[in-house]
Amino acid sequence: CGRISGGVFGCMVSHYSDSSDYGACKLAGPATMLTTFIRAHPGLRVVARFVRRAVESVLAPDITLFTLYYRLRLRKCGRRVAFSTTMIIRNPENIEIGDDCSFSHFVILDAHDRITIGSQCMFANNVVISTATHDENINPMNSVMLSRPVTIGNNVWMGVGATVLPGLSVGDGAIIGARALATRDVPPGAVVVGVPGRIVRFRGLAGTAPEQAAVGGEKE
Repeated sequence: CGRISGGVFGCMVSHYSDSSDYGACKLAGPATMLTTFIRAHPGLRVVARFVRRAVESVLAPDITLFTLYYRLRLRKCGRRVAFSTTMIIRNPENIEIGDDCSFSHFVILDAHDRITIGSQCMFANNVVISTATHDENINPMNSVMLSRPVTIGNNVWMGVGATVLPGLSVGDGAIIGARALATRDVPPGAVVVGVPGRIVRFRGLAGTAPEQAAVGGEKE
């Protein structure tokens, strides 16, 4: 009747379609029964969510303090944003983040200029969002820093080690694959892989041939 993973308030179980299934669930123990009961009563979900977060704040106080710190420092921070204690955020006052975003270990948000991130975005390990660069025609090259804003749309998935360069825009629903380097604007729904990044397909367009175009529309 379902496999338990996590604690009482974190376990995941199957949905039950009738009373016989609910009765069979008793065999799995009180944790499963409690979870099933909460799922059947939407009003209790809010209470369960509150209790779970309270327990998490006690068991992992470093994450709680880290999240609170960035909520106070960021220019804007949405609801239910999951930060990692190993990520690096430079100049958080230049960053806006929407709702329900998650950041894995060693993500770098290098906000020398504005970084705007939409809602429901996922950032895997070692993702880098860069807003600063230098001019190779100026000597010494470190004498002048050039900065350009970066915009990440809604429902964007950044794979492990993906990098977005300064001044770019990533459209809604796009995917930047593992280790990919986005050097041009990414249109909505595009799947980008490689170095430099190229569009291999668009999400939701089944049956169409891959574009195999460099990000920004230029053919390779």
